[in-house]
Amino acid sequence: MRNGQGNADLLTELIKTLYLTCFVCEQNRHDSPLATYLAAEAVFVGYCRDRCGEPEAILCTHDTQLASTPLHRVEAAKVRLDRLLKEGRFAELNAIRPVRG
Repeated sequence: MRNGQGNADLLTELIKTLYLTCFVCEQNRHDSPLATYLAAEAVFVGYCRDRCGEPEAILCTHDTQLASTPLHRVEAAKVRLDRLLKEGRFAELNAIRPVRG
């Protein structure tokens, strides 16, 4: 995407990964800063074209989740995301409240 080599399918998968990662973080009660998710979302939907740090941080978090999160938690987050998408909605990251430990 950074070099102009992306397409709509890739962008769609990146946005789904962003939401999935956020949902898994909610379940695990350990949050990356919500601002990071919101900034990555802005990059993916085209509001900020010159920033890569936040999307890269989200993808690194997602990789870590896939290696360390129990499968049932990842699957639960996928079900939640699929339900939203089938309803024609997007996740509302602004509505998510950080969990304090």
